[in-house]
Amino acid sequence: QSARQQIWHQNELRSHLFAFITHAIRTSSNETAAVKRLWEWKQSVTRRQAAYRKLSSEPEAADLLQQLAELAGNASLLLHSMPQSPIDNAGAEVRKRFTAERLSRMERLRELNRMQENIEQQLAAAAKKRGLDLEAPELQQIRQALPEETALVEFVKYVHIAAAGEPSAGQKPDVRYAACIVTAKAKPVVVDLGASRKLEDSIIRFRRPFTAKTVTNEMLTDSERAAGQLRSEFWRPLQNHLPGIETVLISPDGAIGILPFAALPGSVPETYLLEDYRFAMLPAAAALLDSDDGDQAIGYASMLLVGDVDYGATSELQLASSEPDRSIYAKPLPGTSRELEAIRRMRDAQRLTTKLTSLTADQATESNLLKLAPNHQLLHIATHGFFQSQTDDFDAAAPGSSTRPASLPEQNPVDPLLRNFMPGYLSGLALAGCNTRSQRSGGSIDGVLHSAEVESNSLENVDTVVLSACETALGQEIGGEGLIGLQRAFHVAGVDTVIASLWKVDDQATASFMEKFYTNLLQHRMGKLDALRDAQLQMLKQHRAKMDQNPRGLGAKPSKIQATKPAVKSASPPRVPAAAYWAAFQLSGHW
Repeated sequence: QSARQQIWHQNELRSHLFAFITHAIRTSSNETAAVKRLWEWKQSVTRRQAAYRKLSSEPEAADLLQQLAELAGNASLLLHSMPQSPIDNAGAEVRKRFTAERLSRMERLRELNRMQENIEQQLAAAAKKRGLDLEAPELQQIRQALPEETALVEFVKYVHIAAAGEPSAGQKPDVRYAACIVTAKAKPVVVDLGASRKLEDSIIRFRRPFTAKTVTNEMLTDSERAAGQLRSEFWRPLQNHLPGIETVLISPDGAIGILPFAALPGSVPETYLLEDYRFAMLPAAAALLDSDDGDQAIGYASMLLVGDVDYGATSELQLASSEPDRSIYAKPLPGTSRELEAIRRMRDAQRLTTKLTSLTADQATESNLLKLAPNHQLLHIATHGFFQSQTDDFDAAAPGSSTRPASLPEQNPVDPLLRNFMPGYLSGLALAGCNTRSQRSGGSIDGVLHSAEVESNSLENVDTVVLSACETALGQEIGGEGLIGLQRAFHVAGVDTVIASLWKVDDQATASFMEKFYTNLLQHRMGKLDALRDAQLQMLKQHRAKMDQNPRGLGAKPSKIQATKPAVKSASPPRVPAAAYWAAFQLSGHW
């Protein structure tokens, strides 16, 4: 089966899982059976696809992966060579030619997708012939892998199955969220978190000041209200089962994947959960079984640094969507040069033997990145990132801003072919030449590295990827598989740890944040999660030192801000939560 077919098959099995989750919540029993079923279903396609990449040393699988990578590159190039829509006063013949050309290219894209799925089916057959073991982990294995002061919280979006006589029986599906909490010693607990619509609404409202291009006083007030609701109705029921826990490993589902846990209100007024816990995301519970002790610092023998990219001229890059004139444009990012130089300076100051390879300017191409990446333990990629979402609920692009997304149109309808069959092309990174879509010797490049292209490669030797770019933790929501985007793509390719962002990040603020992170990682020899968390705590401390009386650490952000009521001389202007600076980045995988 192809990845899409595997996802479809897993969706057919969801009702069995929902029955186990419902029974565990209703009776407060059989939690172990519910957790086992959850691990059999959740992230199973991601685990399977990642396992296929590990066969890259075998000739048959290596050839198939090479074909898959070539097809992904061809699809990416085709996406970004769609004909531009004609001007308003264009004649009927011009419009007719445009329509015919676009339909022809979309049909070619469908053919490439069919070819990709055929290769994926052959990979699955090769893995089956190889006897690849993809059994779900056992509870005892996970408990033994968990440090004593660490909890795994598995979220699941499910349909509550009403018993005969219950009010919702026979009515429309009761979609809810639940969490399965697993620790080293206590028995598993399944916690009901209520209706999905209410929780997702709170998450959207809470995030809005972090992501909006224009912030209002009403938006800030509503975000604060949503934060309180998330604290009392979402986090507190979980916290009741976390006594003595210091590290919380989050395996998300649905909208939980875009929630910045560290930015939620802390146990003391005007504090954050960042100050109470260490948070890391897990692509799947099985990742615990092959992880090293996350508290140990790692000495990187080699690092590949990508930044200060030459995106080319100021033409716009075409995106395939339901409207033909969707485009993105990448502006220069001077802060990325500062990041790369800071890493080199720290390496030299510490007299580390780490080998540094840099890809900058017009050398920061897709082909160079994919060629060199497998030979390095850490990849630092500082550039524009994007996620082409179906709606603007979770982000509002600010064309020409100093943040690190490539500019996207405010209304962004996504072509059904991409949304339903090719979600790996909805997110990506802007690299050299993306504004010019140059044709170079040795092959064609479009300057955009999509998630689908990343996961078509084997990066098993890469330990850590730092995506110093916008929205790299976002993706298309697929039930049970999380968000299909860059973060997942690097995990599928074999990368142990991915650090990515949940929203658009300011160029200079990100450069400052990354300097702190690498100082902790390389100079102070902290573990990856501690290095990230300490950098966040440092930025939080800096913002607190600058503010006067701002609830929960609110601080000014260089963003377009407006009041929705007539200005009052004595009133303070609306301010964006300081967490918008430091809470965007999260660690996924080995911590």
